[in-house]
Order: sequence, then C-alpha cells, then structure tokens
Amino acid sequence: MEICPVKHLVELYVKFNEHAEKDEKLNDYARDWFVKLEKGDKEALSLWSKFKHHSLDEFRRIYDILGIKFDDYNGEEYYSKKVEDAIALVQKKKLTEMDQGALIVRLKGYEMPLMLRKSNESTTYASRDIATLLDRIENLKCDKVIYVVGHEQSLHFKQLFDLMGILGRKKEFVHVAFGLYLSPEGGKMSTRKGKTVFMEDVLAETIALAKTTIEEKNPDLKKKDEVARKVAVAAIFFGDLLNDRTKDVVFDIKRILSFEGDTGPYLMYTHARAASILRKVKRKPSKDADFSLLDDASEQRVIKLIAKFPEIIKVALEQYKPHILAQYLIEFGRAFNEFYHKCPCAQEKNEDIQLARLTLIESSRQLLENGLRLLGIEAPSEM
Repeated sequence: MEICPVKHLVELYVKFNEHAEKDEKLNDYARDWFVKLEKGDKEALSLWSKFKHHSLDEFRRIYDILGIKFDDYNGEEYYSKKVEDAIALVQKKKLTEMDQGALIVRLKGYEMPLMLRKSNESTTYASRDIATLLDRIENLKCDKVIYVVGHEQSLHFKQLFDLMGILGRKKEFVHVAFGLYLSPEGGKMSTRKGKTVFMEDVLAETIALAKTTIEEKNPDLKKKDEVARKVAVAAIFFGDLLNDRTKDVVFDIKRILSFEGDTGPYLMYTHARAASILRKVKRKPSKDADFSLLDDASEQRVIKLIAKFPEIIKVALEQYKPHILAQYLIEFGRAFNEFYHKCPCAQEKNEDIQLARLTLIESSRQLLENGLRLLGIEAPSEM
C-alpha cells in the first residue's frame, strides 16, 4: 500500500508529541535539532529538504484541485538568510536588550516583549517575521501588506507592525484575523494531538457526492467529472466563506457536504437555471427593455437587490469580510428563484414584458457569476 508522505509525517509528529508529554527531554532534543538546522548541519538540512519537498508537492496537488495559485512559495528557508541582517537593523536602532540570555525588544504599550533570539542562539517567529516583512516591503514595492492569520496571533502582529513604524517602514499593515474551526466536540483542532481533518479527504467525499447528485439530476450532462469538481470546490469555499471570519466555527462535515439550503451549489444551480432560460428563449436581452413593465413584487425585489451589489462588494472589501458578499448572494438567489417561479419568461405572451424579464434574468445571471467569481467559485452554465 502506497503511503502518503504528508500523512506519515503527521503521524510521526503526533507520536513524538505523545512521547514528549511523558519525557520533557524529547522537547530539548527537538530544540537541539532546530539549532542544528539553523547552523547548516548537513543531516538536518537533508531531512528538512525531503520533508519540505514532500509537503509542497502535496500542497500544490490540493491547490490545483481547488484552483488556487501563488506567485511564489518562499518560506522560512528563503527568509532565514536575511534574519541576521534584520536583527542587526533593530540593534542599530538601539531597541534590543539581553534578558536571561535571550535577545529581546521591549515596545511601549506592551507587557510582553518581542524575542528575537533565544538563549540557545536560535531565531524566533518574531525575528523571522521581521526579516520576511522587511524583504516584502523592499521587493514587492507595495503600499499595503495584508496578513491573513488566526486571531490568536493578534498581539504578535500588533507588535510587528509597531516595530516596522519605529524602523521607518511607513506602510499600511493589516492583520485580517480569523477564528478557528473547532472539532465536533467543541474543542480546538490540533495537529499535535492528531485532531485534524485532511482537505484531501473532504474533497474526495464532496466530489463523490457532487457526481452522484449530477447523475440523479442531469445524467446526460457532458464533462460530469469537471462539473463535479467545480461543485465540490464551491461547496467547500462557500461553506467556509459564509461564516463571519472573526467567529469560531464547529467543523460539520455534513454541512460542508450539503448541496441544499445556504450553499455554493445552490447558487451554482440558480446560475445554471438562469442560463438555461436564456438558451430556451429565442431572443437576446436588451438594455433598451422597458423595465417599468416589471411591477410584480418579486421582480421589484430582484431589481432592488441588483442595485445594492456594488455597495455590498465595497463594504465586504473594506472590512475584509467575504461573508457579507456570500450572505447577500444567498438572499439574491432566493429572490431570483421566487421571481423565476412567479413570473415565467418563456411563456409570457407580451413581447415587451418578456424582453424586460429576459434582460432581468441575464442581469441576475451575470451578478451571480461575478459574485461567485469574487469568492473563488466558477459558475457553470449547465449542471
């Protein structure tokens, strides 16, 4: 049986921590190996390199399925070479001091100092993050730097950004904090304790369910596998983005896999339904349609919601909260489906009313496509 390298590494990590809880010397052993790694020990570097490449291969495989791309994959190895220069810059500003053998920075307004180097001479998250941020400011030539990291790191980033100001790096720094996915029992998920859910497993289950649903609803659909992947990704993305990012959420696999209710697949089906109507009606939408003819309450509701779309995007962007857009799209999807059932387009005898409804349907389809795309979801025309 083929062993997945990443899952095997996680198993080793869990086992090590189980033993370390009984024998504290193992943690000292681990810290010694980290120091070896930083000092360029050949065996440590060789092992680390294997672990890194196995991990990146697996990450990229999952990213490809999800349709995610990154401009670079520079990690701690790349920035570790710049840490000493970063520490030297902080020392030059006379901001550092020694405390029990560790090199620290005390920042005004914070009880907890930033540790730049431990007593065993190894670097820290803080020193590596300082080096990373300095490098990004210099090489990316950006005006704003956004860190999307859990809210548990809020203090760390406040201190990091304040230090950048003291060092004269006057950029806009934003920490977009998010909550945790909690285990079904309500506790914090922990890789160390083996309380994790692999994205690969969630994807496999969701794609299988999507394919089964497609077989039931549209057995003649072409490219079923491709559509099933898109539907599965939509279910996962939307299931996450529908939540306020600042809140902790209990991980519920049944909710993630559901294609009913407030879900990404529901909106994809709504988009496909709108596209289907447009194919059936042998007319083209027109901006010159007389929308004053659309006086039904369901039509008026859709029109009013369309008018709100630009403001919704603006607010979601300003607050870094995609759930504002996601929840709006659910409201819009419900409104569109009510209009679709109440005001048939293809059967409408009055040509002027039909054209106005047809144009409203195309506007709704375009809104759903654009809104889902902003959430990283592709909306197919057939499902």
